[in-house]
Amino acid sequence: MKKILLVEDNDLICGLVVEILEERGHRVLVAQNLTQAHTILADQIKREGVAPDCIISDRDLKISDEGITFLKFVNENVKPVPTKVLFSGRSDGMPTVAREVGAHFLPKPFRLQELVTVVEKGSPVPV
Repeated sequence: MKKILLVEDNDLICGLVVEILEERGHRVLVAQNLTQAHTILADQIKREGVAPDCIISDRDLKISDEGITFLKFVNENVKPVPTKVLFSGRSDGMPTVAREVGAHFLPKPFRLQELVTVVEKGSPVPV
């Protein structure tokens, strides 16, 4: 079982991702904005001494690129750096941007099995 922080403001996508990951035995913490993501991450580290095993973030939350900003923050402040996944409805240049922040990129719409594979294999992307 992995502990996963999902940062997603779309209720439909959030519900589907949570359902599929919890069915596979994972625990999913949900943040719907950047403030919640920072709070949940800090609480997790304070309470358990480690970050979640995986952070999944939408690229654009309420403000464009907020997901990228959060993943950069994770890289600079969390050790060891967890597996990161970035997804976006825009694919122009996004694989490169994701790689720059050490994240796997999944374009929307993505197949849920693709997400499950990345989460369960847990392979980091070099920054």
